[in-house]
Amino acid sequence: MFAQQIWRRPWKEVFAADVGREFAPNDFEITEPDEHTQRRRRQVVDEIVALTKEIMVDPMLTPESP
Repeated sequence: MFAQQIWRRPWKEVFAADVGREFAPNDFEITEPDEHTQRRRRQVVDEIVALTKEIMVDPMLTPESP
């Protein structure tokens, strides 16, 4: 549905060269990030979790709110 709505073509047509190919991960998935990147990633995740918790308890976002 996504490919059809966005590109007006079926998924198998858009990604014909990739369908059926063996998955080969990229280096980012294999190589551990350096210390700075790991620290920054933890910091960003902590910020996102904190924001998410604020959103989840926001009374304006309950099903009963206008």
